[in-house]
Amino acid sequence: MLKSLGNIGLLPEDSPEEALQKKFMIYLGSAMSLGGLMWGSLCLVFNLPLQSIVPLSYVLITIINFTIFYFSKDFVKARTVQILISLLLPFAFQVVLGGVENSGAVMLWGLISLVGLFTFENLKNSIIWIILFVFLTIAVGVFDNYTLKAFEVNSSIRVAFFTINITSVSIVVSGLSYYFLNSRSVIMKQLEIAKAETDNILKTIDQGLCLINPDLKTSNEFSFALTEMLGAEDIGETRFSKLIADLNDEIEPSAIDDYLDLFFNSKLSIKKMLVLNPISEITFKE
Repeated sequence: MLKSLGNIGLLPEDSPEEALQKKFMIYLGSAMSLGGLMWGSLCLVFNLPLQSIVPLSYVLITIINFTIFYFSKDFVKARTVQILISLLLPFAFQVVLGGVENSGAVMLWGLISLVGLFTFENLKNSIIWIILFVFLTIAVGVFDNYTLKAFEVNSSIRVAFFTINITSVSIVVSGLSYYFLNSRSVIMKQLEIAKAETDNILKTIDQGLCLINPDLKTSNEFSFALTEMLGAEDIGETRFSKLIADLNDEIEPSAIDDYLDLFFNSKLSIKKMLVLNPISEITFKE
């Protein structure tokens, strides 16, 4: 069931890293929803139906968000919504419960959103979210004495709430971190195997093959035969025009660069591209 749930937003063209990010968001929202159900139930037990709206609304919004994600496959919007509610609602819940002591610092659940930031958000956006978390933490601390006390609990109940929150958050953070790191390890092993297979193929073929990146430099994947043709041992991360220009002084590197750039920024047909090829007549070194 968890595997099926994690696959709701996947696309056939997703890379292993993208698939991992989407699954992680689903599992993060699911884990926090369990916390929402737990706290919603506790509120009802303590006869706080209005306060229970906050944690139960997290569950409802998560279900709606995942449903939309299933049909739209829009990961950017889905992750933004999930991070937003995962960060804001724990703070809002703490306020309506009457502050840090009465709620057992339930704002700690917001830490789980920060775990998600480092897995499926870019660095710039992550910094913004972290600043928001710090701001909210300081704000609820400064104004804690001014919050409405929804109910009063004795010291033993407060200790129980602190214990529940710290234990639950620790379990969720540890579980999500283990899942992410283990999945990343599996992906890295698969990539290592794929690279080894590719290297073996490139060593055996007698054609000069290499990949050229949008920056017009060769990648680190190239055939051994190409190094013999170009008279160079290591051609990785080298501007392709320079490698070709070294073979023939009559070829201008800029002409090669302009031609290769067409592959990334032009919609010309293959026939027209062949006609424009400035290196078709180059004689390679024996």
